[in-house]
Amino acid sequence: GGCNKSCPVTTQLEQAPRVFSLQIAWLSNQEAPQDIGCTLAALDETVDLSEVYQGVQPALHRYRLRSMVCYYGQHYQAMVLVPDAGGWLMFDDSRVSGVGGWADVRRKCEAGHIQPSVLFYEAVQG
Repeated sequence: GGCNKSCPVTTQLEQAPRVFSLQIAWLSNQEAPQDIGCTLAALDETVDLSEVYQGVQPALHRYRLRSMVCYYGQHYQAMVLVPDAGGWLMFDDSRVSGVGGWADVRRKCEAGHIQPSVLFYEAVQG
């Protein structure tokens, strides 16, 4: 902007990516469980890029949440949606454990102080 004037920023999508990522910036590395829960409650398992970019036709570019990189106590974990395995799995070093559905992921993150940091959405075909 300059000279104390705001300069509007617009974003446009020229070509839809196969993967859309979203980063969450937390105020601290030890967020309260209720803040984690409220943040996850505000997120959807699906994203329509028309809600993010101007000029994109609604329902033309839809994405489904497939994985997340999460932070807890100076340690990173991954949560990955594996439909053939029955839902979400948590990868933590050498351990892999089943989590369940999206509601279970949200509860696990909130109860365990697990902070999702990077979310990866995959393009939905058709």
